Amino acid sequence: MAKGKGKADGFSLDCVEAMRALADPSRLRMMDELLRAPRNVTFLATRAKLTAYNASRHLAVLSRAGLVTREKKGQQRIYRLSDACEVLVDKKKRTLSLGCCQFRFDAMLPS
Repeated sequence: MAKGKGKADGFSLDCVEAMRALADPSRLRMMDELLRAPRNVTFLATRAKLTAYNASRHLAVLSRAGLVTREKKGQQRIYRLSDACEVLVDKKKRTLSLGCCQFRFDAMLPS
């Protein structure tokens, strides 16, 4: 395994890029919501207390880091955890394990 890579079942994420993407509290809130279910931009913006424009910008950061993917359904964009991220997540414990570190969303965000 290359240094700085979180890997499971053939998928990998760059730990440094993932940590940079998760460094913002708004992005943490959005990821926490995506641990529960795929969501549209409007829902995520409301939960993170952002405009849809700002939420889209934050989601682009999460997407570039390989943490989320989006799907177009009509006029909506539905975001979900990427396959690479999905295999590194324990939804019951609300954790993301990158190999080098573990993000516990229950400890970082209020329930």
